[in-house]
Amino acid sequence: MSRQGQANIERVRYWEGQRLRARDFRTQTVSEAELRWWHNRALHNTFGIRSGFHVSPVISGGAVTAFDVDCGVAYDCYGRELILQSARRVEVPRLEPQKPTIVTLLARYKPVSPRVARRSSIEAADLIWKPTKKVDTDDGVPLTRLSYVASANLASLPAGLVFPAPLNSRIRYDDANGRLMFRGKLSEPVKNELLKLSGNSTYKNAVTRLFEDPEYIFVVDDEFCVSISRALARPRLGRGETLAGSTPWEIWTENVIGADREVHEIPLGVQVTIDTSAAGFTQTPVYFAWLQGTLWNRTNVDFFPIVLAHIDNESISGFRFRLWTPRFISWLGSRARIANKTFSTSFLNFARQQGLFVCWLGSECLPPAPSGCVEVSDCCCTEEA
Repeated sequence: MSRQGQANIERVRYWEGQRLRARDFRTQTVSEAELRWWHNRALHNTFGIRSGFHVSPVISGGAVTAFDVDCGVAYDCYGRELILQSARRVEVPRLEPQKPTIVTLLARYKPVSPRVARRSSIEAADLIWKPTKKVDTDDGVPLTRLSYVASANLASLPAGLVFPAPLNSRIRYDDANGRLMFRGKLSEPVKNELLKLSGNSTYKNAVTRLFEDPEYIFVVDDEFCVSISRALARPRLGRGETLAGSTPWEIWTENVIGADREVHEIPLGVQVTIDTSAAGFTQTPVYFAWLQGTLWNRTNVDFFPIVLAHIDNESISGFRFRLWTPRFISWLGSRARIANKTFSTSFLNFARQQGLFVCWLGSECLPPAPSGCVEVSDCCCTEEA
């Protein structure tokens, strides 16, 4: 089955001296729009509402009869812009009482006809209703959801009446409009269970009407949450390496208070500051770095390559890679000696000789997903051209 959004992107080419017509420029505009949609989908994953599209129910006679949809901007799953320049009222759908269902209001892409395209390049969004069970991602951006429920007038609920689980997930009482509402079709066993909850005659008449002759109305689903479009949805990766044998190593020292209560600068190892600004990170990423090159050299007896690496001072534009070279007692034949005693000069010569360098990888992770429903920013409405 063919789906919307599947298109072969073509690049428009012209030759020198070619006469261009209006349809040539429209073709060029369509090609650029398709490239923009691919960018929005592949890099930013912009599905959802960016701003506006606030939905307000219009209630008449205790039932929802229509919805007012404010102007806004959203993106469908193909990265296409859904623009609504002015507020619009959408009537609730007409459904058969014998087939109660749940419906969803969707904003979907509506191509502009060539005649409209001559006057405006703004592509308006189309608002449609569709059964929730049949809604797919490529159908559009969900704005609200309605439950098709059976109702009966009831002035007040009997005192002390509490609907037990799991019935409380399907039946509820609307104090504001004086209605007893049941989601789905009320079966006879459930009706008998509801009648046993109270001996109030008014309540029993309302339950009987729910079973025999209910009035079907739409109610807004309070558990529905809109999808919010995010600016960046995939990690940004950057990588690099220093020059082999020419890495600008520095001596790593720390100030330590000695037994004489004086501050002494003690060398602990070597370090190198790595610049990652070319990767274009927008927030501090997670860095990974490791030492590359041959560490073991049998002819070098002044430096033993037992190095412990770690990363320090991370930022958007770089980090510091440190190597701790501890001193330890080594044995050469039958003679003991302290290894790495002069590592401050031994390591630098050793690094140049062995061609040591640092490889790194940075990953700018996703921001944590918001829990529950998130408010959408407002959008200023303007009159459509």
